[in-house]
Amino acid sequence: MDKNIITQIDDIVAGSPDIKSTLESLGLPTSVRDVTTVNTTSTLGLVNGKILVDFYPSETSSFHITGGFFIGPKKLVKIRGEMVEAVRILDVLSEHDEHLFNETYVNITINGVEYSISGNDIRNIDGELVINSVKPYLGIGFGRAIPKRRVGLNFEIGAYYHGTPKLTSNKVNVQKAIDNELYGVNEFLKKLPVYPVLSLKINIGL
Repeated sequence: MDKNIITQIDDIVAGSPDIKSTLESLGLPTSVRDVTTVNTTSTLGLVNGKILVDFYPSETSSFHITGGFFIGPKKLVKIRGEMVEAVRILDVLSEHDEHLFNETYVNITINGVEYSISGNDIRNIDGELVINSVKPYLGIGFGRAIPKRRVGLNFEIGAYYHGTPKLTSNKVNVQKAIDNELYGVNEFLKKLPVYPVLSLKINIGL
């Protein structure tokens, strides 16, 4: 953390009994040095709808070619983080006309490059792995949608094209760090524009 902002906040709290008592009543640390809580949640968006058409080259064979589209969330992975205690302390200070959200809260040095993270940046940091929401699909398989017998199996293997995955953040300063420090990860993700699909279905005729 940047020593100047830590010292500044701690000095404000120490010099204001009202702010200190408010923090204590909320169960918050009265020194930024005691802030430790970082809340993170993540969700995976793998639920897709699909519009597919089967083409059977031969009437006597169950071999088929399937084409169409998978349609689903644009955000494959969503991560949300927040330094809850730090944000609430800054909120209390703002209520007492001490507005420090635009000040540098953290200076992070990675591989010799320094990134400045402000108080606004530590509130609701969203990160996503973004792909195309509409994904063309092509597959091959064996089996019929309507089995000739009572029960039939349908096996299919294919892949859909979801475009070039990209790591993004809703915070400009965090995005700079991602672009620079995770450049190799983004380059690797560019090599994964397709997602394999393996399907095994049991069809029951009435």
